[in-house]
Amino acid sequence: RNSTIIIYEDTHGEVKDAVSAVQKLIEVDKVSLILGGGPSQEAVAIAPIAQKAGIPFVSAVSQAPELNDAGDYVFRTMSDMDGLAEKLSEVVQQKNYKKIAILTANYNQATIAARDAFKKFISIPNIPIVFDEQFTKGVTDFRQQLNKIKMSGADVIFINGLASDAISFIKQKQELGVYGQVISQGSVEEQKLIDQ
Repeated sequence: RNSTIIIYEDTHGEVKDAVSAVQKLIEVDKVSLILGGGPSQEAVAIAPIAQKAGIPFVSAVSQAPELNDAGDYVFRTMSDMDGLAEKLSEVVQQKNYKKIAILTANYNQATIAARDAFKKFISIPNIPIVFDEQFTKGVTDFRQQLNKIKMSGADVIFINGLASDAISFIKQKQELGVYGQVISQGSVEEQKLIDQ
């Protein structure tokens, strides 16, 4: 009788932990399939390890374009960022926004890809980007960037990071009374954002 054994490893949201976990799963546990790879930066690091070992790797949430050609053993269930960026640019046009601010997490391949794709699609109607900065992992104080956004006159703000980033940003935006509709992408779709 065949049975399926599921082995879990916690990456703690860290690339080095994801790499260690996948190496253990392959070398010690001898798994036949890897599901997961959470954030894009983890999936991008895991993909070549799984590919080299010939172990199928399926990422359910990564949208990093680096996975497009990562190999025959690398799969994902979400499209890359171009589709999302195109829809975001359509929303900006439909709502008739005039000036765009972009704030991007620079520690995640998918957010960098989202920024680049959004800029590509928004250049077609030529809506000006009046603010475009990046932030590093662990940043929780966005007041300096928010003040710059306020001065820029942006009426729509693309906060392009993870849910924890968006929570801090939106709270501080409200505290400072910064005008502008906030838009984002799939990585902020967490209940904790609504709750907080």
